[in-house]
Amino acid sequence: MRRAFHVWVAFGLGVSLVQVSLAQGTPVQTMTLANGMHVLLQPDPSSHFVAVSLFVRTPRESLPLRQAEGLMVAHALIYGSSERTADKVKMLFQRTGGVLNVLCTPDYVALSCLTDRAELDNVADMLGNILFHADFPPSALQKALQDILRERQKRTSDPYASAIAAAQGALGFAVEPSKALLEQVTPDRAKRYFLEHYQPSTIFIAVAGDFALQQAQTDFEAFLDEPMQSAPLPAAAYVAPLPQTPPSKLLHVRAAGPAAYAMVVTAAPRADSPDYPAFLVLQALLGLGHASRLFMQLRGHLGIGYQVGADYLAATSGPFVLYAEWDAAREQAGSPIKAEQMLDLLHTQLQTLFTKPPSEAEMERARNMAIARAELALERVSDRAFLLGWYASMGLGADYLQHLPERIHAVTADELLDVAKRYFADQVAVLAVPSSEKEH
Repeated sequence: MRRAFHVWVAFGLGVSLVQVSLAQGTPVQTMTLANGMHVLLQPDPSSHFVAVSLFVRTPRESLPLRQAEGLMVAHALIYGSSERTADKVKMLFQRTGGVLNVLCTPDYVALSCLTDRAELDNVADMLGNILFHADFPPSALQKALQDILRERQKRTSDPYASAIAAAQGALGFAVEPSKALLEQVTPDRAKRYFLEHYQPSTIFIAVAGDFALQQAQTDFEAFLDEPMQSAPLPAAAYVAPLPQTPPSKLLHVRAAGPAAYAMVVTAAPRADSPDYPAFLVLQALLGLGHASRLFMQLRGHLGIGYQVGADYLAATSGPFVLYAEWDAAREQAGSPIKAEQMLDLLHTQLQTLFTKPPSEAEMERARNMAIARAELALERVSDRAFLLGWYASMGLGADYLQHLPERIHAVTADELLDVAKRYFADQVAVLAVPSSEKEH
């Protein structure tokens, strides 16, 4: 049962408090600290853990070196500060739950961890130390570089992730700075970027799980309500990027194992776009569940593909993906279907969206599927904290989760076709196949 929306405000010690409710769970209370930082708190006594997600809303950078600075700063934050060595920070991580995950996207940086109520004050202390005493010595930058390169190396063994990265670069969603550019990020450059962009008004901290509300308010006021660093640094010089050759509309990515992928990757709206709910329905219509168009056509009628579906990577400011996965060796031996033909089938499904518009029954199934997924995402406290912080950092407010189902339910077939037509105009195809398949 959906709770009624209500608001109350209290003032004291320079902190403003606002309470809202989600469609599921207990009310969410937001705090705006005196320095401008935002904290969202949702106690849930039924949970055994506490999830904390810190978001920093960052600008989209067009200069490659600025992109490198942003990436290096995000990863170097966890490697010590002017008050604590990297070893002390590591010990604190272990005490509060073990790992602080770092996610860097074109629109935000997110730090997330899972802990228990007894350690929430230490997490608040740790986040305050990271933000207010950030330092970027060469050792921290070197560890950040190693982490970034390790992530990229790990991705090479995942053909799906490699294909998505290649498509995002081709579409201009996220162009990865080269190792040479990352190595140009000096302590001064990192500190300058941090001081420019990590300001309290751009920081949102979401906490969900088993904690005492009043104690959490006290802890976050104590450890996070102070001015940020503001020491001026001399301006830095940047070189404009060289003109780029327009990317091919068909990309080939190496696949290490027997699995092959065909993908059509298109532009997609961010979460703060009015088109966002329509794209959630579009994802469900085309590629979620056994009644989706992709599953019924490729799996149900043609009997090909082990995995087919649609991904909408909005949480990482990413694209919309239609994909099919199959065993290249087995399909090659028992069927005339080749990688290019699988790709044609995906393109056909996009075209059929307009030549055979969805019926109201299809729309109702897709809307219900999208709403169910949105509500299911609130089950785990780690996901709930992430979603609360993400939506708030994108300017959508703490109550966006409460109203998202009704926004999804209001999506019409005409609206869905309109947004599909606009965003699908910018697309790229990707084939990730074993080398033996490429040769045919």
